[in-house]
Order: sequence, then structure tokens, then C-alpha cells
Amino acid sequence: MLEGSQRFNGTNYNIWKQRMLTIFEYRRLDQLVLKKELRPGTAGTDQDKFDDRNREAIMLLKLSVADDQLPQIPSGKTSAEIWQ
Repeated sequence: MLEGSQRFNGTNYNIWKQRMLTIFEYRRLDQLVLKKELRPGTAGTDQDKFDDRNREAIMLLKLSVADDQLPQIPSGKTSAEIWQ
């Protein structure tokens, strides 16, 4: 996904943010990450799909930061909460 120098390293936030938004848009996760798409309230297939997409967005976020930045990403949060 992102090469070493393209990952968030604590000093390149603006460039990293633009790259990540492009990736989220391409993978159709941007509305979820930007909290414009909320988790469906009724249990079932739609919730499962949302949860799968949320897990994918979290994975992309975690894989896009330098190793020393990874502890800054809280566990158990939604992708939208991590993004903000």
C-alpha cells in the first residue's frame, strides 16, 4: 500500500492525509471514515457489511503509519474515531 517514506511518520500529516483519502475514496470507504455513513441500527446483513468495511478501513490506517506511530492508534475504536 504505502511505502516507508509515504507512511505517516509524525511530520508528514498533510501529504499522508491526502494519500489516505485517495485510498479510502478508491475503496469506497471515505464516507465511513469521514463519519458520513453511520452503522445501520438493525442487526443483519447491512450491519455485517458495515463492520467488514470498518475493519478494512482500520487495517488500512494501521498499515499506513510508521512503526513508532502505531501505538498512537487506539484499539477498539471505529475507523472514523481513529481518523479524527
